[in-house]
Amino acid sequence: MARKILLADDSVTAQNMGRRILSDAGYEVVTVNNGSAALKKILEYKPDLVILDVYMPGYSGVEVCQRVKEAPETSH
Repeated sequence: MARKILLADDSVTAQNMGRRILSDAGYEVVTVNNGSAALKKILEYKPDLVILDVYMPGYSGVEVCQRVKEAPETSH
């Protein structure tokens, strides 16, 4: 089973490049374009790794990281 990665970036170019590189390396990749969508998708998708852009609409990558660490269902 492929490891799951969530890539959150508001740049479509970065999303496409990241998806292509990581998929070619054998990972299952889901992309979102803002911090709010990242938080929802983390709960739904339960990725093994989350890659966050620092500057995004909604919540920044730093804010998403803080919320993930604080939430009991994702703090592990």
